Parts: sequence; structure tokens; C-alpha cells
Amino acid sequence: MSFINAVTVDEIEPGTGKTIELEGQAVAVLRDDAGNFYAMDDACPHAGYTMSEGEIDDGCVECFAHGARFDLVTGEPDSPAHEPLAMYPVEVDGDVVKVDLHA
Repeated sequence: MSFINAVTVDEIEPGTGKTIELEGQAVAVLRDDAGNFYAMDDACPHAGYTMSEGEIDDGCVECFAHGARFDLVTGEPDSPAHEPLAMYPVEVDGDVVKVDLHA
């Protein structure tokens, strides 16, 4: 695995997300209320909206534009979306959140 420094822990408050660019790719780094971090493609496959702006609740992120929910671990969708989001492994090393785009 080749993890890349993405953000610091303090950059993302619990229950929020942030869009970052890694190797020319837009990635949503999300933090749930328990403090766990997740990384996924930032564009909703249903309509292309930014996933980092979605609401994080009950192990899912909900697209703010149309309500499709995606599992934070698997990327699997709930309707109206039918395509899953690509998910990326995350590790926290001290205060740095790292993402592996090539896993």
C-alpha cells in the first residue's frame, strides 16, 4: 500500500467532510461523529454532486442534492443512485490522515 498524506486530523471536524485533490483526483475525506475517517470518490455517481458536502449519519453519507446514501465502508448505494462509490483505505498516523488511491 502506498499511503499519501491527505489532511491533518484537525482539518475535518466530526460529522463533516472535505474535498482534497490527490494525484489529480478529487477525493472526499469524511469524518463520522465517532472520529473515524473515510475516503471516497468525491463525485456522486448519480448526478455528480460533491460528496464531501453530504450529511454523515448512521454509517452512511447522503448526497445533499438528491438524498442518495452511500455506505462509508463499502461505497454501496441506496436509491436513487445505482452505482457504488470507489472507497480508499485510510490510516491515521499521529495527526495526519493518509489515503491509498492504489489499493
